[in-house]
Amino acid sequence: MNIPSKGGDFETIVPAGHNFVVFVRKGGIIVGDKSLGPQDAAILTPKDLSSKDGNILTFAATKDNSSVLVLGGEPIDEPIAARGPFVMNTNDELTEAWQDFYSGKMGR
Repeated sequence: MNIPSKGGDFETIVPAGHNFVVFVRKGGIIVGDKSLGPQDAAILTPKDLSSKDGNILTFAATKDNSSVLVLGGEPIDEPIAARGPFVMNTNDELTEAWQDFYSGKMGR
């Protein structure tokens, strides 16, 4: 989304209980107590959102023509293991993914 002028506020109702990533493509915003510039990102949980239900996402542009990408989703509450391009739940799964990659099993 583009916010044309500095000081422009953005507010939207979002699904309760979801987490969000706010990525600033250009310009700048303030979201909660975080000031973000170009290529900065913030991870927001329901407690970071406005309203007692944690379902209103609000931020304000600090520069003209700011461009922001917002991604959201329901938390899966599972462990995360990451290495290179792979994200799995355990290190054993990561090892298996790398073995599959090197043996040519990926994409078959």
